[in-house]
Amino acid sequence: MMKKIAGLVGAGALLLSAAVPALAWGGWNWWGSSSDTAIVTNTAVSSANTGLNSQGNGVSVVGGDEVEDVTVGGSNTMTTGDASSYAGALVVANTHVGCDLCSSGGRRHEDFALVDNFALSGADTGLNGQGNGVSVDENDDEVEDVTVTGNNWLSTGDANSTARAWVVVNTHWAW
Repeated sequence: MMKKIAGLVGAGALLLSAAVPALAWGGWNWWGSSSDTAIVTNTAVSSANTGLNSQGNGVSVVGGDEVEDVTVGGSNTMTTGDASSYAGALVVANTHVGCDLCSSGGRRHEDFALVDNFALSGADTGLNGQGNGVSVDENDDEVEDVTVTGNNWLSTGDANSTARAWVVVNTHWAW
């Protein structure tokens, strides 16, 4: 029997320790006033990038008396995936839940909140490049034939970006 009573007392204490902070009066006191200050900086930055890729075939001919044939050939295939980015920033400050009628006299609430809330998100699948090329130094006496061939195929995925910022300050729920 004592173990059951001790267990019941322990469960009640655990319940009160969890519930009282959730229902706390946030600085309110029985003398009828509260004063809250919140200075918050909240930043969320997110970036996703499958861009800025490059590939190619090339040759450079520098200094020579005679170059008969220069040939560059090849096929390039590039596929990038999707770029997805999400950034979220949430600030909840100076929020009170309580009973304004539970004590005599009116309550005076002094709340101050200075909030800098920022969310930035970016997704990029661009600035990709492909190519085949030849560079011939102008000091060469003669280049008879330059041939550049090849197929280039580029496919990028989707770019999705979402940024959200929420602020809830100086909120009083009372009855």
